[in-house]
Amino acid sequence: MDSIPFQAVADRYARGEFEWFDPPQKGDSAVSIAERADFFAHPGRPAAAGDHRQYYDPETAQISSGVWKRVSGYHQPWEFRTNYSAKYWEAGLSYMEPQPWYQVELMRSKEALDKSRIAWTIVYLVSALGHAVQAWRSGTK
Repeated sequence: MDSIPFQAVADRYARGEFEWFDPPQKGDSAVSIAERADFFAHPGRPAAAGDHRQYYDPETAQISSGVWKRVSGYHQPWEFRTNYSAKYWEAGLSYMEPQPWYQVELMRSKEALDKSRIAWTIVYLVSALGHAVQAWRSGTK
């Protein structure tokens, strides 16, 4: 679960709320994991540097923040493998108001699916996660 504190998930799992899942494990975000997976692999391209957090950039030998790169339009390598994914600034808005963005993303996903002529059509709806985060915070199951 991306954007949910690990201990919160572990506590709820321990209470039996996620019995249909494997036990939670600490890891990176779902997008970062997907970016590194064979499914999104791109020969000659290294794994993505930081997206939101600070990270060490070996090219500049400095600590950098992925936020400013993203705001200025940088795309992670996995994003080029999708037929649809929201822009970075849209993702932020979708966390605040997921319902209207979910409708927009469903429409955009349908357009991507309708246009696609390849075997694999990949869409990433960030607003679905916005719904999950809001439900989690409100205590809704």
